[in-house]
Amino acid sequence: VSPSPVRGIHRDFYPDHVLASGPRLYLLDFDLYCAGDPGLDVGNFLGHMAEQSLRATGQADSWRDQEEALEERFVELAGERVRPSVRAYTTLTLVRHIYLSTQFAERHQFTEPLLELCEQRLGVGGRANGRKSAFTVVGSLVMVAWLLLLLPRLAISQTLSQLQPGVAYTTIASTVPPPQTRPRRAHAVTVRDLILSATAQRRQMKSITPLRHQDSSEPNIASTVPPPQTRPRRVHVATERHLTTSSSVPQPQMKSIARLRSQDSAEQSTADRRHNVNETKPDGERSSTPTEPSSPQIGPPPATKSQEVPSTPRPWSFYMVLSSVFDTNINHNEENLQAFGLVAGAGFHYRNHPTRPTFEFNYEVARHTYTATDQWDRTSHNLRASWERKLGRRWETETSGEISLKGSTEDRELADRYMLEQEVQFRLSKRNRLNFGGAFRLKRYDDNPGRNAFNPYLEGGFEQRLGGERKWEISYRYETNRSQNERFKYIRWTYSAEFTTPLMRQGWLTVEAKYRPQKYARLVEIEIEDGDDIEVPRRDQRWIFGAEWSWPLWRNLELGANYKFETRSSNDPDKKFNAHLMGVSLTYRW
Repeated sequence: VSPSPVRGIHRDFYPDHVLASGPRLYLLDFDLYCAGDPGLDVGNFLGHMAEQSLRATGQADSWRDQEEALEERFVELAGERVRPSVRAYTTLTLVRHIYLSTQFAERHQFTEPLLELCEQRLGVGGRANGRKSAFTVVGSLVMVAWLLLLLPRLAISQTLSQLQPGVAYTTIASTVPPPQTRPRRAHAVTVRDLILSATAQRRQMKSITPLRHQDSSEPNIASTVPPPQTRPRRVHVATERHLTTSSSVPQPQMKSIARLRSQDSAEQSTADRRHNVNETKPDGERSSTPTEPSSPQIGPPPATKSQEVPSTPRPWSFYMVLSSVFDTNINHNEENLQAFGLVAGAGFHYRNHPTRPTFEFNYEVARHTYTATDQWDRTSHNLRASWERKLGRRWETETSGEISLKGSTEDRELADRYMLEQEVQFRLSKRNRLNFGGAFRLKRYDDNPGRNAFNPYLEGGFEQRLGGERKWEISYRYETNRSQNERFKYIRWTYSAEFTTPLMRQGWLTVEAKYRPQKYARLVEIEIEDGDDIEVPRRDQRWIFGAEWSWPLWRNLELGANYKFETRSSNDPDKKFNAHLMGVSLTYRW
């Protein structure tokens, strides 16, 4: 902490010394007055609040909302320069309470929780965290090395070993049964769980490959990858930044509302998803057969009629995902805390019809582990069900419900979310689509009840399909966040653009860009040209750029990689940040 100007302070300032009268707080302290750092009093007060919260409720963050409000108001009055000392003295007070808890029998049970709390605030993990960090880093490095060195060689050797001289080869995919009925977007953040945001519009129906699990950055694989399905659906990004793993899905034939939700992540997670509806023929009927490639590719010879074994797609399918991610700013703040993450997830998918389902159900669970911090370590769950109906030749609707527990939101927050969504698509022509939709969302935060909110939104988009299975889409979303605490209320607009194209023989590449201006109800103090300070509503602007690539290694295994850059500017200087997220993933489905 940098030295601060010495002022009159009380040193031992804690909740018993105050009287609250409306918006004013009175300090009553008759036994001590001295000179020192002005951040000491408030830091000591906040440390006492956290310790008292731990003893009264069993959780140190039960009164976190009030702690943050007091800190923010004090900083507004005393200046931003005092914030580091306030936080340092808060932690120092908690460290002092570790010793005090050993001196009173009735407080012995709080010694260990206080120690863990101080380790968390100091950014040290103690003995357990040391083992965990080593495990995460080693696991990530081993996985990356295995992906880059072993798998490509195995895939090449397997293909070459099947070649026979004098035989004309066609696409490998021609011998592979079509994917299951409409892959769904993986829940990210499932990695909203941290990490690897899964945004995949991929894979032509001829290739069978898993879809991914955002962490956002992680920060859900429990929003992992729904099994391939016959009718490709748009994959929605949510992973929390859950650590999300990219996975491929049949090339999207129709994408409903733009993928505005996201993990991600990478991270990912493990959250809000969107779906692709199958390509329709001019007469309005869906096409269930993939388009043959224009040029032959190397691969095993097609099976003869005597060798063909008819297979009936099962209504149930299962999948596993392993993701490794690196985030340069996992907390999305000015600290720029770098972390490696490892996310392992599994799930199952059900559809009521093998080729043209009207009802689908998906469940995913994932374990997230990160270095440098314990905040994002968790087990996340994601459950999603949807019902689809076609209205005539041009209209199609989908109603869906989703529950995400310990997922990572697109704002990089851990929360439980409950959503009911309605989407409508209108086919303008064979290549053009209009998408409309809206949703009711509830967000619940265990560590900060003041953030609990009703978060509805409306959105719309336009999609055009180009030749060669390429397509682009633009979309718009309007949402409001009606939180219990006035500080977290806001209105947000999201403008997004996305382009999807085949890449590297059966691989898919998706790039996207988003712009999100946001206006809060809370006020922040800014300095104007004449040197005076005025209070104005807080305003943020966020830019997000991302890319995802997926490639099938062989029939049931797929490799995914993604990159995401996010930056935020604000009239509140403390809210600015830049973050880079990179991740790789493996998805296996059976």
